[in-house]
Amino acid sequence: MLKPYELEAMAVTVFELPLSQWLLKIVLSIFFITGYNSVYVVLWHHANNKAADNSPHTFWYRLSVTVFCLLASLFLYAAQLAVNAPMLILNMVLFMLTLPLLATDIQFWEYLTRLGGLMIFLVATHAVIPSQVFIVGLAIFLGFCWVNWHYRNHINYGHLLPRIAFNLYLACLFWIPLTTPQGQYYASKMIFQGIAMYVVITIISGIYLLVQYRSISHDRTMTHLADYDALTHAKNYSMYTRDATELFSDAQKHGDPLTLMTLDVDHFKHINDTYGHLAGNAVLINIANTLQTTLQHHGKEDQIYRTGGEEFNIVFPKMTPEQANPIVNECWNAIRSADFKYKGQIINVTISVGVTAMRSDDSLIDDTYRRADESLYMSKQHGRDKVTVEGHLQNLAG
Repeated sequence: MLKPYELEAMAVTVFELPLSQWLLKIVLSIFFITGYNSVYVVLWHHANNKAADNSPHTFWYRLSVTVFCLLASLFLYAAQLAVNAPMLILNMVLFMLTLPLLATDIQFWEYLTRLGGLMIFLVATHAVIPSQVFIVGLAIFLGFCWVNWHYRNHINYGHLLPRIAFNLYLACLFWIPLTTPQGQYYASKMIFQGIAMYVVITIISGIYLLVQYRSISHDRTMTHLADYDALTHAKNYSMYTRDATELFSDAQKHGDPLTLMTLDVDHFKHINDTYGHLAGNAVLINIANTLQTTLQHHGKEDQIYRTGGEEFNIVFPKMTPEQANPIVNECWNAIRSADFKYKGQIINVTISVGVTAMRSDDSLIDDTYRRADESLYMSKQHGRDKVTVEGHLQNLAG
């Protein structure tokens, strides 16, 4: 067994690195961290896409990001037993546990889980003699974490300086109170090397994540422009075709019902001719917002699709027309009861609606849509401001 002075000498040899070795270990850590960042960003981006699409598996995708961070950190920390490079390993583990705390668009349970993993690591590495400096510093750090949680969406990957300051404080909190297994503090040279290595890793990684963040933001913008109507922010015809076809196929495969609602703004040309095209645009925007609010009131996450100039569609998966009827009627009544205003003028708006269900002999979603459109045409033939379900006019009271 090694004597205490031999353990101390070994610690000094390991930690007080010549400049060439120190720089080499930084390069190695950057390669590792870059790979870690790439996997993390892919998982994070995928989880957020699932959340945006209201996927029922969103929780598991989000959980997978946190689990990946914690398991990767645990594996690397365990590897220090076999690798004679504790400064490198400890800094990388510290960074891997801190990075997830600086993410945007995370939920409170995710933040607490990630913070818990970091706290366990900090306490475990300072458990020999938890000094007053460390305890006070840890309390201050928790205060920073509280601020970070509340302002996380304002300090995203595009803001590098706050992230560097956050990590610099954490590096000082970790390295300054760190002691040897015998409870002795390390030399100032080792502390400086450890903090400097961590800050360099943070800066290089921050620049990399900034590039990734801007790339993802650009891709999201382009995707939104391609999938959403620029005026109403409802999904466009291209997305309707894609989503409706997928929902139609799923319904046929599992034998589930599916209901399609199509609606058209009554006398929309008259609105444009009377109040101007800008007023017509405002009406379309308000209609899309009113429909979305009505669906949310019913706890529905179905999407609104603008499939034509003044035509919108809503798909109700796993619902028969009878089940969807209360929602359809409320959508109809919400539009006709709303006060659509444009430059102080109130514009009365009504819609005509057609509703139909998918049938077993429908081979395409277009077959279902054709019947919904025929019901819509019947509503218009009978004076507009009507709802027609499967070719039968509904007796509605406004």
